[in-house]
Amino acid sequence: MIDTAVHRRQLLRFGIVGLGSNLVLYLAYVLLLHLAIQPLWAAAICYCSGVCLSYIFNRAWSFESRETHRQDLPKFLLAHGVGICSTMLVLSVLLEWLRPEIAQLINIGVTAVVIYGILLLLGFARARAG
Repeated sequence: MIDTAVHRRQLLRFGIVGLGSNLVLYLAYVLLLHLAIQPLWAAAICYCSGVCLSYIFNRAWSFESRETHRQDLPKFLLAHGVGICSTMLVLSVLLEWLRPEIAQLINIGVTAVVIYGILLLLGFARARAG
């Protein structure tokens, strides 16, 4: 069971990493739209770029992992695999009613919650015993 203070710190740091990286990625998304890239392709490009940054910062800082990459990386990739499915589903629905820029803002929040929940369920970066 995770300590409440540890969980709060992880969640806060996960949020900081997410806000920073998503700000940069959102600007890249808007730029790709202006370069006439289709919204779903632009989202996929930004998502894949974000996974790399997210793994580095969340593993080292947010979760302070002491696990090996061989233990952490599959869990992280699985969580982000679910996240990309969430992204495509949420955007597909939201794009029916909203401009792509607004749909992506909502999508970022939904996907962040999905990924964080999956990481916790998978025990990502859980400290080794003893």
